Amino acid sequence: MELRHLATFRTLATTLNFTQTAALLGYVQSSVSAQIQELEAELGVLLFDRLNRRVILTDEGQRLLV
Repeated sequence: MELRHLATFRTLATTLNFTQTAALLGYVQSSVSAQIQELEAELGVLLFDRLNRRVILTDEGQRLLV
């Protein structure tokens, strides 16, 4: 688990927007998506529900955020 993945997760959990998260952290949007996917794969859970253009924190995501 990398600290940058956790920082990206925390920012995305706050903004609930991949593009805004990328802009805030100085990444491209695809990098944010890849980091979140890597973190989800490592933890074995989905942290966000992706619904069209909406992003919602899952219960597992809520637990990680706390």
